[in-house]
Amino acid sequence: MKIYKLLFLLLVFTGLHSCTEYLDNGTKKSGPEPIETPEFKAGVADETAKFYVGDTVVLKATLNEVDVTSTTIFRVNGVELKRDYSPKNGNIYVARSTGEHSVVATLDDFMDSFTFTIIEEEN
Repeated sequence: MKIYKLLFLLLVFTGLHSCTEYLDNGTKKSGPEPIETPEFKAGVADETAKFYVGDTVVLKATLNEVDVTSTTIFRVNGVELKRDYSPKNGNIYVARSTGEHSVVATLDDFMDSFTFTIIEEEN
């Protein structure tokens, strides 16, 4: 019976000791906490696709990994994409010519840019 009491006390002591462990090994960093900076990213919806003349290129935007495509303004080669009240419009580009196309996406004070290439379809 005595051995069970000792085992029980050992388990209790170990359990209480593990509960009093401090985060970061008890060290506290001085100064203000770092400010989390928002991350705004824009790109094509299908990053692995090849785009040909006449294809529809769907653009997307995220802010801290939250989809904000419907409220983002996209400009392809300096021309703003047409925006209606439908969330699908304003992020679709129909490729009319080959070559590299530059996109600038803006949302409030955030901005991101990227390029994609339209290639000529081989027959």
